[in-house]
Amino acid sequence: MDCPKLLKTLWHAWCTFSNILGRVMSFIILTILWIFVFGVYAVILKILSIPKLWKKPPDTYWVDPLSEVPNGMRHQF
Repeated sequence: MDCPKLLKTLWHAWCTFSNILGRVMSFIILTILWIFVFGVYAVILKILSIPKLWKKPPDTYWVDPLSEVPNGMRHQF
């Protein structure tokens, strides 16, 4: 089925316009998503990590080995 030339021209113009509009709208929507959603998420995580700043770090990170481990490592292979 052939369309009249005027409708085909309008259809191509509409496709070009909708493609440009889609790119602009996706840029705007993704920018708003990035700033508000991820920005608010980062601020909340920062607020939740503030109590860790006041916590005193341990003197040492050494963990005493269990008494069973040395005996279990006697015959490795």
